Order: sequence, then structure tokens, then C-alpha cells
Amino acid sequence: MSQTGNTHPPGKRALRTGAVLLVVLAMAGMVLATGTVAATSVMDDHDHDHDDEIGEFEIIDRSTDEVTAYVHGDHWHGELPHVHEGEHISLGADIEDADGDEIELDGDHYSLGVALAEGAHEGVVSFDEHGDHVHIIGEDDGHTDVVFQLIHDDHVEYETPSIEVEVEHDDHDHDDEIGKFEIVDRSTGDAVADVHGDHWHGSLPHVHEGEHISLGANIEDADGDEIELDGDHYSLGVELADGAHEGVVSFDEHGDHVHIIGDEDGHTDVVFQLWHDDHVEYETPSIEVEVGHAHVGTVELLAEEDIDHSHACLHGDFDERTPLDAGDSADTAPTVSDTHVIWEATYEGDAGHVRFDTNDHSYPGPFVFYTADGSAEPANADVLETGEVDECDSLDEYIEVETPEDGIIDLELEEYHDHDDEIGKFEIVDRSTGDAVADVHGDHWHGSLPHVHEGEHISLGANIEDDHGDEVELDGDHYSLGVELADGAHEGVVSFDEHGDHVHIIGEEDGHTDVVFQLIHDDHVEYETPPIEVEVGHHHDVADDYRNEQGEVDTAGLQDAIADFLQNEISTGDLQEVIAAFLAS
Repeated sequence: MSQTGNTHPPGKRALRTGAVLLVVLAMAGMVLATGTVAATSVMDDHDHDHDDEIGEFEIIDRSTDEVTAYVHGDHWHGELPHVHEGEHISLGADIEDADGDEIELDGDHYSLGVALAEGAHEGVVSFDEHGDHVHIIGEDDGHTDVVFQLIHDDHVEYETPSIEVEVEHDDHDHDDEIGKFEIVDRSTGDAVADVHGDHWHGSLPHVHEGEHISLGANIEDADGDEIELDGDHYSLGVELADGAHEGVVSFDEHGDHVHIIGDEDGHTDVVFQLWHDDHVEYETPSIEVEVGHAHVGTVELLAEEDIDHSHACLHGDFDERTPLDAGDSADTAPTVSDTHVIWEATYEGDAGHVRFDTNDHSYPGPFVFYTADGSAEPANADVLETGEVDECDSLDEYIEVETPEDGIIDLELEEYHDHDDEIGKFEIVDRSTGDAVADVHGDHWHGSLPHVHEGEHISLGANIEDDHGDEVELDGDHYSLGVELADGAHEGVVSFDEHGDHVHIIGEEDGHTDVVFQLIHDDHVEYETPPIEVEVGHHHDVADDYRNEQGEVDTAGLQDAIADFLQNEISTGDLQEVIAAFLAS
């Protein structure tokens, strides 16, 4: 596993690298003393106990992303973080097999587990398992022993030695323990306001009436440790400040973020809260929020008795527009019955509503509605046909609607939205490291995709947000991540597997090509990224970098590899390849 991205505590790193160095030097000594080593002493892929197939098992403290403990033979180096009673620690793992290949904790085939060690004290901790990480929850003051497990298709493939975990009381005044409370505008990712003692620096974003802003928070305790808003033990809350104007805003709380909804024009004051296990642990000073009028949408609407694009287009090209104030619901919608009239319907909020009364016509229906700059959808009637209006600059689409029993067709009008503009963030994540490697900026990318080895694949996920900063959850049901070749890209270089919340790009042959990623919503593409290049190459034999002129890895080459390993230039798996080549030389 690559050393990049893992920050090992210096003492623990020295212990581990020292141990590896001793092993390597011992192996090198055997070679120098005997001139050869049996091939079976290197790394036999056959007939191993699964325990022997784990080359590395590191526990990651997810609050810092640092390695806190790792297995060394039948014992551990390092220790687990302390757990406060009534709180939890969140732990992940970096696991490699004996060949140095990372085992991906995808929560499907491979998961991380944790359990009490045999004979350990009960009642001190409990556990939550989340596939790629676990929570150890402090139930009672004391200490006990736990084991971590690699679970493969519902059975335990490997179990670590036991390691102690300690739970301690937390008797501090939590208000004094807040070192940072920073509000983040999730539409931009920027911190917009932060608490300074009894007041704020910065301000909250403006809220449009009928819309909302989405806000997160960066919170740290007095020691500078991040408080994880997991929606379980810790959550972000918001409410009106004492004596603040009511009716201006309302709230939705989502655990790690909140929505402030603009209910009417005006301003008021709110306070944010850190919730801990159903009680308010900390409350900020008050801060003002202002609500203003929302964006006004406009949709042109024409009613006809027949589908006749040429006739409709004449109205669209030459008729004056008749103003119409659409309602904010079917109950407040104005009623019209005229055909051959182009209404310019305007509305505030997400959509407008208009009623069409067919009872004023001797024609029983169905009726056809042409639109420009937006769409019309019936709320109470069946759609018989829909499509685009070809070769007409003034009208965009039409919809044919069956007449309901009461003769009143309720239409919901919505101005066109460019879905590309509604994506606030589209970030590609390399699932082998958990790092974001590329993100969309307008019509281009920043960053690049990982290199793909021929015959292998890379596994990529995505962090996607809409223009309000709300996360689009890739659940594989309503929203999924897709990938395909860009228009005109080289074929045959890569192929694809799509898995709902992630995709695999498979290297088929040496070369490069361009791909696009897609946000798929209920089986249609809602957003497509600009193209980005992916390169496929032959698998590089690391040992070749350390061979002499005779094509062998000699003692000098091995020493160079060890030095590069100690400087984090090559991974543990790379060093193992060099050692294997050295022993085979």
C-alpha cells in the first residue's frame, strides 16, 4: 500500500520501518551467507492460512486520518484513542494482503469488523459497524480488550490480536471546550461566519423567499480536535434567538447540516447549536439572517385543440404576449379557457400553477399545450403525447392532455433550468486512497485520473452537490454515477463497470482516451461532465528500477530500495517486490 496520504506518528513509523529493515537485512544476510534461498521462502501464494495472507493491518483514527496502531506479528504497535463515556471514536483501516495489494473495504465483499476479545470485560464499550469503518462507543468508565476483523462475504477471514481500549468520564464544561465554531455555506464550500467570544465575524448568505440556504459547520474542541457531525452522537442545530422576529424563516435539520428556509421578506436572528445525544451541548451567540424576494420565473403557454406545429408556430412568431400571474398552488391558480392566445405566465418560487377550463369548449378534448422557455405538466390528467416543436424558434415543446371528468386541467409550469448550472460540485474520488483526484471547474477539470494498468482497473467514486451545496446521495437507486467514452474518443482503450455509487474503469490496451462522468437520475442523465483523459499503460515492475547492468537486483540495489522505502518513495508492496527479485537473483 502506498505510504502517500497516511501520516504515521513519527515514533510508530520508526518502530515499523525499523522492524521491516531488520527483516530485510536478515533476509539479505541469508542470501549473502548461503548464496541462495529456496523459492518457497519468499511468498507462496498457495495453501496459506488466511492470517498469513495479511501483510499489513493498520487502524486509522478517522478524526485525524492518522495511523494510530498497527499489527506486528502477534501484537500491536501503537494504541487506540481514548473514548469518552457516552461518546465514540471512529476508526478505519488500511489492510494489505501478503503481496502488498490493498484490500478494499467496500462494505460489500470486504468489511471492517470489531468485537470484544475473548474473556474481555463486558459493558465498557459497544460497537457500530459501517462497512469501511467502525465506531467504538464508550458505555462505562474502565478498560477492556477488542479485536478487529476482516469480514469477507459474511465470514471472518482474519482477526487481529487483542488491543486495549479505555473509556473515561468527561466532566468538563462543554461551552469552554469549543475552540472553533465556523459556519460553512455548502453551495460554495466556503466558511462565511465564525464565532469570536460573544459575537460573530462574517455573515450568513441572503435567503430568497420560498427558497433555502444550506449550511454546515466546522467545530473543534478546546484542544483543536474536530467534532464530527455524524448525525448520531453529534448534530448541528439551529433555532430562532430569544426575542427574534417570528415567521421570517423556518428550519430543517439534517444532522451534519441545516437548511434555513425563507418564509417571508424581512430579517431575524438565529442561534446555532451543537447537539450531543439529544441535548444542547453548546449554543452560539445570535446572528442575523435576511430574507428577500425569490427569483421570478416566466413560461409562455399556448392552448390548442389539435397538434399542429405550423399553426402554433405562427402564433408564437407573431402574437403579442398576454400577461398572467400564475398561482403558487392549484388552489390559487388563475383559470383560463382561451385557445390561440399566448400567455406570459410569471410566478415566484419553484413553480407556477394555471388552470385551463375545457368546459367553455364544445370540443371534448384532448387539448394540446405549447410552451416556450419552460414546461407544463398536468397534475390531475393523463398525458397522451409529448415532444419538441421542430423548426420553430418561438416554441420549444408540446404536451397533449386527456380531458379529466370535471373538465379542469391543472397545469404546473416550471421555467427551464440548465442542469449543468445546478451542480455546485462534481469531484472524482480515488477509492483506493479516499482522496479527491479531480474536480470540475466550469467547462474543464482540475486534477487528473489515476493511471490504469493494462488488465487491471481503477475504482472511482464521486462527491456531488447541487447548487445549494446539498449533497446528491449516490444510492444506486434514484441517483447513480455513470461513465462512458466522450464523443470521438479512442475506442478499445478502456471499458467500464458501473456499481451505483462508484464505477470501475478497466484498462483494455495501452494508450489514452477521454471519458465523461454522468449523474444518472431515475434512468436518465441529469448532468454530464466535460471530458477528461484516462491513460492505460503496462504494469511497471518496480524491481527494474533497482537492477544492475546484468539485470539482477544486487546488494546495492536492495540498499537503494530500502532507503527509498524509508523516505516514503516506494510502498511496502514495492519493497517486497524488490526483495523477491533480490532473493531470486
